[in-house]
Amino acid sequence: MKIGTKVCQKGLISAIILSVLYFLGVILYEYFTAGKTLGSLFHSSSSRWLMVLLFVSLSPFSEEILFRGFFLTKLRTHMSFWKANMLIAMLFVLIHWPYWQWSGGFQVMVVRDSVSILILALLLGYLVKITNSLWPSVVVHMMNNVLSSFLQV
Repeated sequence: MKIGTKVCQKGLISAIILSVLYFLGVILYEYFTAGKTLGSLFHSSSSRWLMVLLFVSLSPFSEEILFRGFFLTKLRTHMSFWKANMLIAMLFVLIHWPYWQWSGGFQVMVVRDSVSILILALLLGYLVKITNSLWPSVVVHMMNNVLSSFLQV
């Protein structure tokens, strides 16, 4: 899978619908379980915006190239899409564990966040499959990081 691969238009419409549903689900889940809203987005300092901009642009781009562009593409030559996607999604969850260890240890929140990241990773892999492009997964990953960074406040 390459960045320059032509996007499947039919798959792109499905990708947009799935992405909107995913983000609505995250927002509703955070609101009903933790009372979090997106209000902090409008009250953030410029330094927070800069941090979010870096967090949003660099890591999703590189992670999508590595996980969906390289690993998923290679594994799909040896197994079914869903098996490959699940393995890559689990690996994607595991690479986020060191951050959680650094930021406060392995707590109950880590299990909840692991499930959220697993769902996101499965969605990102599926977006690559149905659109035949990395771009939708990069954009959704970036949007997820923006949403996550402001819901953490």
